This record gives sequence, C-alpha cells and structure tokens, in this order.
Amino acid sequence: MNVQDLLFIKQGVTSYGHIEAGIQRAAKCVPGLRTVVHDLVPFYREQSIAFGAQPHRVRMNCAIKALLQQVLADTTSTVLLLNGFVLEAHYQGFFAALRNSGKTIVSWQIDDPYYIDKTRNFASCLDLVLTVDSSTLPVYAALKKRAEFLPLACDPQLHHSYDDTAGTYRCEVCFVGAPYAGSRRTRLIDDIAGFLSKLDTRIVGANDVDTWRKSLTHFTELEASIHDARVGPEDAARYFSAARINLNLHKDSYGHVWDSNAEHIEARSPAERSFAIAGCGGFQLIDDMRPDIAPLFSSGQELVTFSDAPDLERKITYYLQHDDERQEIARAGQVRAYAQHTYLHRLQAILALL
Repeated sequence: MNVQDLLFIKQGVTSYGHIEAGIQRAAKCVPGLRTVVHDLVPFYREQSIAFGAQPHRVRMNCAIKALLQQVLADTTSTVLLLNGFVLEAHYQGFFAALRNSGKTIVSWQIDDPYYIDKTRNFASCLDLVLTVDSSTLPVYAALKKRAEFLPLACDPQLHHSYDDTAGTYRCEVCFVGAPYAGSRRTRLIDDIAGFLSKLDTRIVGANDVDTWRKSLTHFTELEASIHDARVGPEDAARYFSAARINLNLHKDSYGHVWDSNAEHIEARSPAERSFAIAGCGGFQLIDDMRPDIAPLFSSGQELVTFSDAPDLERKITYYLQHDDERQEIARAGQVRAYAQHTYLHRLQAILALL
C-alpha cells in the first residue's frame, strides 16, 4: 500500500463513538498510513461559557466552527467522517467550506436509510459516499455521487468473547436495543412475551423517547426481565457474549421518532448488532428482513434467520436444547467476523477506493 495521509473527524456522538474508536484503532494497524484526528468534543467542552449558560445548539455551533477552522488549517487533503448531518445541522455550510478548500471528503453513512433526507442536504459536497445499506445506492446515483456499499463491522478489542461475565449478563435469551413504539420489533416481543417470560430472558436498552414500559402491551409479563435504560457498548458486548441466544431484531426502515426517510426506502442490509454479536462469539437469531445478510454471513452455519413469531419460538426452543450445534454456529460466526468483518477490513476497503 502506498503511504497515505488521512484526516479523521471525530464527533463523539453517543450512538457511534465506539465505531470511531474502532476506526482509530484500525488505522494504527495499516502500514504506511498517517492518520490525523480532529475531535469535536474538546471544542464543545472547553468553551469559556459554562454548561447550562447557553443553549446546546449555540454551543454546538461554536464548537463546530472552531473544529472547521482547525481542519481547514490542516494540510491533510483527504477527510473521513461518519454521517456528518450533525455537523451540517448545527453549522450550515460546514461541508461547502471543506469542499471549497480543495479537500477530498469521504463520508461513511452508517445510519442509512433512516436519515437519508439529512444527508441530501450536503451530499453535493461529498467526493465519495460509503453507505451501510445497499438500498440507498440508487439515491446517491441519482445525485450523481460516487457511492459504494460498505457494511458496518466489529471491533475485536471490544467485540470478543468475555470469560468473566457476571450473572447480570448470563441468560438464555437476550435482546439489546431500544424499543420503538408501534414497530415490528416491539410487536414481535409482545407476540412472544408469554413464551419469553418462562425463560431466563434479558431485554435491555432504551432511548430518550422510547421505553419498553411505554412501548410494550405486555410489559408487565416481562418487567422482571427488562432493563429499561441506555446500555453502553461494553455492557452490550458482555450481554452478546454471555447470552445463550441473542435476538437480532432490526428496527423499521421508517416511522420511528427520528425518521428522516421520506421516500420510505426499505433497508436491505444488517445492522451493526449483527457483526458485534458475531465478534463476541454470540449465537444470534436474526430476522430475515434484510436480504444483504446472505453475502455476509451464512444462515444455518454462522447465524440463524427466522421469519415470524412462531418460527422464532420454535428456533429458540430448538437451539436451547442443542448446545453443541448452537455453539458451533456461534464459533463459526466469530471466525467469519474476524476474517472479513472488522473495522480494519473496512478501513482497508476505504483506502483502496481512494
């Protein structure tokens, strides 16, 4: 590989800070790559005005303006960042300024197609769009943008088998993720609530708007099994590693509270959870709603798909009774994840495209 310089913009967004960390770690493993990191978070925290003394939007605007000046002063010509709509929303013209400076802008859209409408606001400034969902490739083609499908991945430093998991994490069936009121995800949990209540089940996760208590019709049946709060990446990894069966239930492509998918584009590709569970050596039952799963993992050998609530109940029962088969599938999934689906693999793919 030729020596390359890369300027990586970190934004510290709660939902993907661990992905940024994974990319940073991967960059250190690429021979000949010099990575310069510019981080939004210090500019947000270190302003002279105290927290609470000004609105968040004002503080963000000031922080992004300062970040932009630092990036523009850097001579590194190629910029990589995740998403980017937070930057553009709080400082309109951020991407135009980068483009006008002559920098090459590579944006990995890790929340497609859920927030595709936000990306449209600055897509004209991007030189290369990497999307985690193949469903949005026609959108970028219509915008005359160079775009490539690049799914998410696992970070072996975070996503690995945890041998010291406490009883809190150990269970028969686990789902880690936020509920979305009225979604297929919550309907599915409701449909099998009685079944899950008879097992050692953990359901963990929430967001600022949706909670399981508000979203589940049969919440009381599962209340003892639910941790209705945000879960950090390391706790999630420990759940993935410790559970005998992980449920991988994708969120709906549109209709959630932060929906920015006006064309109702149906997602085709698996969520980050798919790679994280595999990296943690966890066994996963994944809904068959995403056709792009097939090229990435082999169903029945590296994970197992299900179609509906009765099928899910049958497969939970079966794999709880067949430990050897379940563990063999989990091990194969981890081998595949480490061989093809780490952030090092993804970064190498990005560099090959430049």
